[in-house]
Amino acid sequence: PSAFFPILLNLLQPFSPGIILALAGIIIFLGCSALISASEIAFFSLSMKDLKDIENSTNRTARAIIELIKNPKSLLATILIANNFVNIAIVILSTFISGELFDFGNNPILGFIIQVVVVTLLILLIGEVIPKVYATKNSIKLASSLSIPMLALRKFFYPVSSILVFSSSIIDKRIKKAQYIGNIHD
Repeated sequence: PSAFFPILLNLLQPFSPGIILALAGIIIFLGCSALISASEIAFFSLSMKDLKDIENSTNRTARAIIELIKNPKSLLATILIANNFVNIAIVILSTFISGELFDFGNNPILGFIIQVVVVTLLILLIGEVIPKVYATKNSIKLASSLSIPMLALRKFFYPVSSILVFSSSIIDKRIKKAQYIGNIHD
């Protein structure tokens, strides 16, 4: 491990404004990934008591939460699509950075390790695991904070998410039909 860092430093190229912007973009997109991942847990872990309390509230965020929860498939499709777009942006920016910042011509395996392993770990830890753990403890707070942005994302991704929801409903119907036929034969 101690020999790894000198090799990495020898491969390092000078920073450019593009690299700095790409690093800033990765930080922003990791934050977006974290918020989107946290929203999944926040919305889908609200208890019946939480939902009753939210329904009795008249504020704008409460109405937004109820509107999102009424169509869970659409909400989940929006979350999955948004998270995929953000994570793809992270991968694209990290590819740019590693290509500009390092010369892996003689060490393609090291390039692979940095590009795939490091970026995957960043996305998993910062964009998925830590936000979801936090969201399990703060579901109402996060659902309230993220309800308006999620409504905006749902509207933005509606064309794509509606296709995803429609195709999943077709699969659901086929599974139910197959289970029904299986129960008849038993």
